Amino acid sequence: MPRKGDMSGDFWGDVFVKSPLVVVVKGARPMRITERWLGDTTILDLQGPLTGPEGTERLGATVHRLNRAGRQQLVVNLEDVPSIDAAGLGALVDAYCVTTRNGGTLKLAHLNKRLHDLIVLTRLVTVFDIFDSVEDAIGNGSEVTPNRLTTSPAAPQVSQAPLGSIQRFLSHA
Repeated sequence: MPRKGDMSGDFWGDVFVKSPLVVVVKGARPMRITERWLGDTTILDLQGPLTGPEGTERLGATVHRLNRAGRQQLVVNLEDVPSIDAAGLGALVDAYCVTTRNGGTLKLAHLNKRLHDLIVLTRLVTVFDIFDSVEDAIGNGSEVTPNRLTTSPAAPQVSQAPLGSIQRFLSHA
């Protein structure tokens, strides 16, 4: 962490501004992604806040790389994600769009209550397959019924056009 007086940025309270676009909060740890594989499924274990450009770009780059490599069955483990912002939610939508556009699936596992509530409020619960655990998400192939965390018997799927609108809205929020 740079010190006060470092000519490459400025302190504003507990926030160090490196440039007009990059902000580092004291004590905040960057998001890390650990990849592991189980058969044809790639599990992405996210650790740290899914916020700001660094975390969202890291998730996007990882998903794009995996899709180019033919790894199209993805499970995003959010167990160690303490917070998410609009950009992070947009990154999840973008990851879903990229993966499904390439014929794959993207499932979410281990959502905390706050993220679960955000997914429900934004009605993305109708888009994402959401599971209590990574093991449930992997399940036994197509025999698994996802826990969509909704009370309606059949949640409709959202087409790619509204997903693009949601993604654009979240990127400007």
